[in-house]
Amino acid sequence: MITIITPIYRITRGVARHSIASLQRTQKFCDIATDTPTLEDNWKTGKVSDKTVAFKNVSMVTPRTFTKFFYNEFKLKFVEEKTKSKPGIELLRNIAANYDYWMVRNNQEHLLYYRLEIMLQRLDYLKTVGLDSKQKLRQIQKSPPPLLFTFTNCSFDAKLVYLRGLLSKPDEEDFIHLFHPITNRITANKITIKQRLQTVESILQIKQPAVIRELLNLPCFFMDPLILRKLNHMFIHRFSMPYHYNFDQHTSPVLPPITNLLKLHISADKHLNNASQNDLLSSLPTYQINELLDTTYSEKNGKGTPECLSSFLLRAEFEEDKDRTSGQPLKGRRGFNVPARQY
Repeated sequence: MITIITPIYRITRGVARHSIASLQRTQKFCDIATDTPTLEDNWKTGKVSDKTVAFKNVSMVTPRTFTKFFYNEFKLKFVEEKTKSKPGIELLRNIAANYDYWMVRNNQEHLLYYRLEIMLQRLDYLKTVGLDSKQKLRQIQKSPPPLLFTFTNCSFDAKLVYLRGLLSKPDEEDFIHLFHPITNRITANKITIKQRLQTVESILQIKQPAVIRELLNLPCFFMDPLILRKLNHMFIHRFSMPYHYNFDQHTSPVLPPITNLLKLHISADKHLNNASQNDLLSSLPTYQINELLDTTYSEKNGKGTPECLSSFLLRAEFEEDKDRTSGQPLKGRRGFNVPARQY
């Protein structure tokens, strides 16, 4: 945990408005996060607070369109619903086409963008671990980073988010789960995706089709928003951070999410491939968050490098295509001195 000493100002009584007294206070991101109202508090009071899910000028995915968005953009869909199932985390089915495994298509940025995000985060974590390229590839195939989707709440106006990482507490063994929004439009194009694929190629020493295969075979899960009631979590975005958070002075190390496929009884060839059978996927149970995530973070081969929270938020906000319409439909522009249409 990175601790930063920052000046906090307090307005004294009986003094003019601009006369302030400075105080020195230790600022930690965990302390700032605990003062912010969480989603659990909103369920207890029965009120929905916009402060916890306010993503400014971001075109979001809502429950109205997320099924179609999964099918077209992420090439994912839900397995057939079971008659008896408890709320939990469900594995999503990979429906990518065969040609998606060996080429990067136009207008298909979402297919690889978020998969590349969690893959590069994991590779950066393994940068300071004493493993070569083959050992890193084997480690990722055995314990890949999961792409975990969920909604901010159970309402019809909820926003689609994904698990970006874990934030460890200094005095406790528990973690704060950080969720970042999934934007409907991104600025990354085909050239940007290919450049990041080349980065993965140079690290793992494999060809581009092999990199795409590893990305498309990453386990993708959907978590029931009801689990957020008892989960220590926080929604992060550049414009939705706590009030005292300063990107120039505050940051925090974010640990990448890791899952153990052997522990979950999931095989990459049987359950994560696009040719997986529905019977095998339907036989899998629903998981809990403690079963899905491997939080051991072994230092047997060296200590990993966590991700800088502030750097990620600044870069992620820059790559989002902003929504300037505030959800209002755009009106067609008329030419100069053109009368209104007569219907």
